[in-house]
Amino acid sequence: MLNLSKKNVTAALSAIVLLFALFIFVYFPALKEIRKKNVLWKGLSEQLKNVEGLRDFQKTGINKRLISRQELSWVLDKITEMAKARFINFKSITQEQIMALNGYRVLPVRIELEGDYKQLGLFSGDLENIQDALVTVENFQVNPVEKALPRILSFLTLNIYLAQD
Repeated sequence: MLNLSKKNVTAALSAIVLLFALFIFVYFPALKEIRKKNVLWKGLSEQLKNVEGLRDFQKTGINKRLISRQELSWVLDKITEMAKARFINFKSITQEQIMALNGYRVLPVRIELEGDYKQLGLFSGDLENIQDALVTVENFQVNPVEKALPRILSFLTLNIYLAQD
């Protein structure tokens, strides 16, 4: 049978208390730290994917980069100069809220333009050729101008990519 001496009971209780103390003072803090590191690792993994995507983009030989906030006015001026050179009229230009993403930020700019099909097509080609800045067209809508055909009214959203400060 089971010999339940005071010495054996004390040893068993001591072992249980020791295991309990190990769980409270070692296992649970370690588990909490592991969960924190896992969240950090997932964030770093996402940033790495974004950086790899940018690196792959740079390998294509396109001379584009994330610009600083100070260079933003230069890019907007360049866009308006290109439109004016194509005889495109600006109806409105609105900067939206800057969105912070992993490793970079995006500034959406909504623009309303008036011109003809050829001018707007050439302007969209000019956007692709902006040097030293990454600008993409997010949205592009075209509507005819009622009494002024072949003039059209165009609404577009440009995304200008900014470096993190």
